Amino acid sequence: MEQHSGFPHVVVLSRPAGGCVSINMKKRIFGPGYGCPHVAMGGAPTYEGRAWKARIVTDAVAWLDRQMA
Repeated sequence: MEQHSGFPHVVVLSRPAGGCVSINMKKRIFGPGYGCPHVAMGGAPTYEGRAWKARIVTDAVAWLDRQMA
């Protein structure tokens, strides 16, 4: 997990074997690749409540795992 150098509100999760997903913590959305997601992916859930940060990271990792399978 790393913070995007150009966007301090974006966290990037990457896999050792390749592939990454970026999480925009301000907009509470994630998207493929290394960048700043601006629009939620189709069918993406909304993240609210006390544990939204843990849920969005879990969902982003699960999405990346499905893409790399």
